[in-house]
Amino acid sequence: ESGSTSGFGNHIIKSDHVIKPINSVITDFEAFELLLKNAIKKTFGEPTFNFRSYRMYISFPMSGTDCEMRTFRDSAEHASARELYLIHQPCASAIAMNILFSLKDFILIDFSASKVEMTVFSSSMPISHSVTRIGTWKLKQVLKNHIFRAFGLVPSFEELERILENGPNSAKAQKVAQKVIQTNEFMEVLNPYFTMIEDQILETLEGVSAHKKIDLIMGNGFYFTGGGSTMNWIVKRIALNGKMNFQVSSNPFLDNINGVNEIMKNPKQFKSYLMA
Repeated sequence: ESGSTSGFGNHIIKSDHVIKPINSVITDFEAFELLLKNAIKKTFGEPTFNFRSYRMYISFPMSGTDCEMRTFRDSAEHASARELYLIHQPCASAIAMNILFSLKDFILIDFSASKVEMTVFSSSMPISHSVTRIGTWKLKQVLKNHIFRAFGLVPSFEELERILENGPNSAKAQKVAQKVIQTNEFMEVLNPYFTMIEDQILETLEGVSAHKKIDLIMGNGFYFTGGGSTMNWIVKRIALNGKMNFQVSSNPFLDNINGVNEIMKNPKQFKSYLMA
């Protein structure tokens, strides 16, 4: 309300008043501009009398529209960007995972808090893309709602985290706020959401089934990135119940930003992936 930030990044993660300016796309223009300015301030310190301008690199969702791209540009310009380069997020992640040029033909799945995003690559270029807005946040909310509606209990964040991380690999029953609940009950609640994710993945694969390299793409299988990829049982479920070969990134939380760092070091090498 005051037009200023009270905290930035992880410093406000436990606050009751958190603004998320980006939910796949920018949802709060002013908040995103403040986010950029605070990131610059945190990196370079307080502004001086000398005017500073910056070259910025921003990873951008594959599902973003031209209008949304313009919003990113405007925000960056207001935050003193002299030059702005956008790169699609799955391309940045694939660079960090060292598969963009070495593997060339593969399927990248970004399983994060807000989504399951699937990008099909051929000859090191994305040829198909889809996104399902069901991530770990949604799955935890589904569990929380069920526990409240069925038992009148409000589980803690830690309890929800434990249930989702352990999944069917946990004991037959789990204790939530002193109430013993069967693990199978949790799985039954989550199953419809996994069916939605699976349907979207199959639809995307069917859309490229006539591609000349489809056998090679399918043979190389799924490569997982994003924080949700640390939950092995969910990764296996998303990989069509283990019917597809899959590998998980060694650093799924930081692939996107590490990819952008690689681009910044050598922009000429990745020139064909940059949108100026």
